[in-house]
Amino acid sequence: MTWERRPDPWPHWVHDSFLTVESAALITTEALSHWWAARSEWVSYRNDVEQKWALASPARCGPATTDLFAALTGPAVTNSLAALTGVRGLVADGTLHGGGVHVVAPGGHLAPHVDYSLHPKLPGMERRVNLILFLSGDPDAGGAFELWDDECRTVVSRVDPSPGRAVVWCPGDVEYHGTQAVTGTAPRVAAAVYYLAPARPTSVRKVALFRPYRGAL
Repeated sequence: MTWERRPDPWPHWVHDSFLTVESAALITTEALSHWWAARSEWVSYRNDVEQKWALASPARCGPATTDLFAALTGPAVTNSLAALTGVRGLVADGTLHGGGVHVVAPGGHLAPHVDYSLHPKLPGMERRVNLILFLSGDPDAGGAFELWDDECRTVVSRVDPSPGRAVVWCPGDVEYHGTQAVTGTAPRVAAAVYYLAPARPTSVRKVALFRPYRGAL
């Protein structure tokens, strides 16, 4: 794997071909087919700060999606991310709490926020590494991963969605991030997996902290 480390506004890594375009397209088809057919099984986030759908049981989508998440939560990927980020004792969050398959429909977005630190279902564990893998997307149709400054006032950088592109970062107190509004006609589909390590004494946040969305929707 070839990761590009980008320092601004805070360290993150981007891999443009983490997954093949063909595999991403197959998983997108599975995910959207399930999303259209069994919408009641998905969690809907529709409020002032987020508009997206999430499925923490990716096996329901189909075999390609099942295989993807088995790989993302397996030891090979987990160990490679531990080496990449320098976080010791890293394990994948098998519960996929807040993760799984994410669908952002046209008009949907995610306001800037910092993530929870302490895992609500696994006492003593802290969320230390995030991985977002784009399965569909068009840079001209919005849906970019946005990186904000430490005061959450300005978007400093964006990672455009492209099938097979992945972004990794270590969440913390100033790593504000969000999803640019999807302006095209097709939903943006992504896979999200979070990785944990034993909680540090300084970690206390139990829920995500959102800030008002100051960008143009």
